[in-house]
Amino acid sequence: MEQNYFLISNEGTAFALEGKIDLVQIQKVLNTPQTVAVRLGRKVVSKFMIHAVAKNECSDMEDYNLGITVGQSKIGTNAEEIEKVLDKLESDINKMEYVMINDAMLIFKHAFQVAEAE
Repeated sequence: MEQNYFLISNEGTAFALEGKIDLVQIQKVLNTPQTVAVRLGRKVVSKFMIHAVAKNECSDMEDYNLGITVGQSKIGTNAEEIEKVLDKLESDINKMEYVMINDAMLIFKHAFQVAEAE
């Protein structure tokens, strides 16, 4: 079964993404300084438009233990070890432009607001 994803744009709009999405590969492309655009399934999107790419389950705000505010949007994930995820987020967000959280979402560091255990 193919996992479904969505994108949160720099304007706060959410878009459904269709096709194959590989967050690890997308993160590598986005963290390359000369990259201007990236393919997200059946879309090619400007790097600067992307605030987050996340699995659809991250929009279900009733079933998560870690909430992430990106721009004006809140998304969530279930982390088995919240302290480790928060420590990794703090470290990664100070090193790279686009950060993976719990293998469920990729966020732009300048759109990141807060991550908190729920």
